[in-house]
Amino acid sequence: MSTFTSESDINTLFRGNSLATKCFDQFMKLVGMPYLLETLQPIVDTIYEEKKHVELDPCKVGSIRRRVSMKNRSEGYLLEHSATIITEYLASIVNCILVSVDRCPPILRMALKQLRQRVESKFPDNDSECKYLCLSGFLFLRFFAPAILSPKLFFLRDQHPDKYVGRTLTLLAKAVQTIGNLGIKSGKEHWMQPLGPLIQDSVSRIKDFLDTLLDIEETESAKHEFAIAVPNREAQKRSIFHRTVTIKEGFLKKRRAEDVSVITPFTFKKRYFWLSYDSLSYAKHAEDQVRNTILMEWVCIVECVDEAAFQSDHLIQIIYHDAQGGLKTLYLQAKDVNEQQQWLSAIRKTCVSNAKMLHTFHPGAFRGSKWTCCLQSSRTPYVGCSRAHNAATLGDWRDPLDPDVEAQIIFSQLRLGKDVLRKKYLEESDAGSAVLRGDPEEDSGNGTEDDINSAAVVTNSDNGAVRPHKPCHKTVSYHDSRMASAATLIDVINDLEKAHLAFERRALEAKQEKDLRA
Repeated sequence: MSTFTSESDINTLFRGNSLATKCFDQFMKLVGMPYLLETLQPIVDTIYEEKKHVELDPCKVGSIRRRVSMKNRSEGYLLEHSATIITEYLASIVNCILVSVDRCPPILRMALKQLRQRVESKFPDNDSECKYLCLSGFLFLRFFAPAILSPKLFFLRDQHPDKYVGRTLTLLAKAVQTIGNLGIKSGKEHWMQPLGPLIQDSVSRIKDFLDTLLDIEETESAKHEFAIAVPNREAQKRSIFHRTVTIKEGFLKKRRAEDVSVITPFTFKKRYFWLSYDSLSYAKHAEDQVRNTILMEWVCIVECVDEAAFQSDHLIQIIYHDAQGGLKTLYLQAKDVNEQQQWLSAIRKTCVSNAKMLHTFHPGAFRGSKWTCCLQSSRTPYVGCSRAHNAATLGDWRDPLDPDVEAQIIFSQLRLGKDVLRKKYLEESDAGSAVLRGDPEEDSGNGTEDDINSAAVVTNSDNGAVRPHKPCHKTVSYHDSRMASAATLIDVINDLEKAHLAFERRALEAKQEKDLRA
């Protein structure tokens, strides 16, 4: 990992948004979302329900003094009262985390254990704090604290908090971040000092928690993973993936590009949408059975639309092929930017493997006789003025949907690339065998004297003659490493396919039992 090789200071390790940290962020969300909900949801629900007004910053304490019950209270009383409430909430959060070891997924525990082993080998001369900072930097600063700060984004709540609850969550998130930093003082926000004793006490307990969390062997992890392959009936209902399962649903406003030429607010009609891996359907009401459907395999563009195109914001355009092979455009409007990004992300993931995705598009709309974005007069969207984002980018995975569905989408992508990977693996294997035999590679040099002089002397086993041979840039160890990585990934895909077949078999048995009882 380049993050290890480029970092020389343990205090800044994993603090930036590198490819490695982003991948681990999404890995934690993918495998740890049920664990997060079970750990933090009770205390977050309590904070939402109690709606207590708290403030630790003396500069902002006036915001809670405006309440009728607080008008006659002194500033000192309000700060002390707030510190008491925040301390109680923080103690509850810490306790919930400390007793959650057994609920943490074994695969996440093993990943954190391997992470610490890599850090300790990279920084052998550092003190004992480094083995905790690398873990708390992910688990607290990138997992627990963001979930406390934004519960809706992590499915802890259905709605965003109001400003008073939001301030409580912000203060708690700051405190959890400080605990994640092992109580290291940053010199800022001295008004957080009332929480200092609890934070310092929590740091030592969190270190014990991290040690216990990593007290797991690979055999134990493998046992838990095997147990996942034969879940109980209720868990199986959530785990078995069908291409028709609803990934996302909700109200959006829609219009087609060919509907009308005059743009008014009434040209966008409110409809209820359902997104599955196979199709995007919509109807006037959620309970309607008759739906209009767009097959996801027909989709070739999913992009945002400029606000100037319709004098409206939060727009998405979907360009797709109809039954006759022509191109159609559907415009969707979300209520806010968060909903727009969630729908954009979800739709892109379902069609990321489509073979006929377009590489360019128009971010504007065709009005009158030209595009609003580039003023081109050709109406065909085949040749656009902007480059398309026709792949699910890393940023798309910031919006956690159903973890089971996310895992199945990743699984389907691995299956699609299995044959290509196997072919590449065999090519690497042949190349490695050639290196072991000493077969000459095709000369990639220019035939200069330097190239000839640099040739290695190789003995021919048949007649003992020596012949010049240009050194192979891909050494045996290089090929061994490549082949081992490819073979491991192929084995993982094979194991996933076996588990998938086990799920399907048990689903079929459950259906047959249900039919017999009926």
